[in-house]
Amino acid sequence: MNNKNIFFFIGLPRAGNTLLASLINQSEELTLTANSITPSILFAIEEVKKEFAYKNFPDERSINTVLKNSLFSYYKEWKTNNILDRGPWGTPDNLNMVYKIYSSPKFVVLYRPVKECVASFVRKDDPADKEKYVDYLLNNREHILSKNLWSIHNLLKNKIPFYLITYDDLINNTKQTLNNLFKYLNLKTPNIDLNKLEQLNINNVIYEDDNDMHKIRTNEIKKIKYDVLNYLSIDLINLCQQHEPKIVKK
Repeated sequence: MNNKNIFFFIGLPRAGNTLLASLINQSEELTLTANSITPSILFAIEEVKKEFAYKNFPDERSINTVLKNSLFSYYKEWKTNNILDRGPWGTPDNLNMVYKIYSSPKFVVLYRPVKECVASFVRKDDPADKEKYVDYLLNNREHILSKNLWSIHNLLKNKIPFYLITYDDLINNTKQTLNNLFKYLNLKTPNIDLNKLEQLNINNVIYEDDNDMHKIRTNEIKKIKYDVLNYLSIDLINLCQQHEPKIVKK
């Protein structure tokens, strides 16, 4: 069953996740998933430990076997043998589950400054109450931005190594960024056509997206430039900076 290599990808939303997946998935070596449900699947298995039957017979080794096999089972029919699973894998519970599957897991982080991610959400959604909306983005750990920020902070807190891709490098040094990623994962250099951009489609499944959150421009790789101050006040920018992980690109 275990013929797949699973790597763990944490990407801040509005940082180019779908673009990166569209490019990577041209390769026959590696698939970057959409935002994955596998953390929820594994967590549901862990929750069994709260049941009376488990407490009466706490066979943790067997539960951990189910945990591990369920991840590989999910990807059994996927065409590539190497999977970059996108999810908030750095949160304490998720990290605990990862280490029950791999003793030396590999993590990849796609990062964009917090104020830029938040400004992109505000630009897209145009909320009536920006202060309340931004507080929700940053502090509600059920939101994808907050949860992935939490993941990155927790990796740093626990000094867990990861490979960093910045949004600017993805846009401005696309080919080299892709080559370096594949090298980090010990995969052969991909033959990727930067002019062959398509909407994300994996296993003939596409995003059910009502607000174009996951639509990419297929005619070019380019950063949309705008002034963050047009969308965020100085106070909100300062709030974003309080949530900024101390990431240093080596």
